Amino acid sequence: MPSKKKAVVGPQEEETMKKAEALKQAGFNAFGSTEKFDVEKEMEEMKAQGLASPEAPVTNPEEAPVKKAQEAVAQAQPTPPQLQFDDDPQKKMQQVHELLATISDSPPPVQQLDYWKQAHGDVYLLTLDESKVFLFRYIKNQEWAQLTVGEESLANKFKDRPDKFNEEIFDRCVLWPVFDDVMKASLPGGLISTMVELIRIHSCFLDPGYLAQFTIKL
Repeated sequence: MPSKKKAVVGPQEEETMKKAEALKQAGFNAFGSTEKFDVEKEMEEMKAQGLASPEAPVTNPEEAPVKKAQEAVAQAQPTPPQLQFDDDPQKKMQQVHELLATISDSPPPVQQLDYWKQAHGDVYLLTLDESKVFLFRYIKNQEWAQLTVGEESLANKFKDRPDKFNEEIFDRCVLWPVFDDVMKASLPGGLISTMVELIRIHSCFLDPGYLAQFTIKL
């Protein structure tokens, strides 16, 4: 009589057989039992005996690349340094001057910082990292009208070149450093447009829906 060919058992089937045998030894019928059965307890005992491996977390394979990309973007984002300035305006200006002196051989003197504040009202300091620090101001209403109103306005002239219009606002409102065309050409691609958006925010180009939450009916 020809001998029966032994069936090939794959790893998954072998694991299932081990689990069934372990349950049988514990006095349970692995298939169809109606007895109350503590699955978690039995699985922990099986893991302790080496009959079952710890379960790997179930993940959606489509989410893995997205999560990896999100983590990469988060790591690439600049972490702003934690800066603390004195409440006294003069001491604060001195501290800003000292900060700028750490990254430039020709930082604006304290007198220049004071002049900018008197001329423009508010001056803002932006630190992207230890080497990218900007002083900028908001754009005034009269300037905005000059840039945007009329056929001869720059907004109309550069209606098909928003990058050029952004450069005009950038040149007007970024007080320090001063960038020439060569320096601007070497900046990161999104820096000028991002700076202009920040300038617009501080110039009160804000969503009315956002501002509505700060209004109070008298």
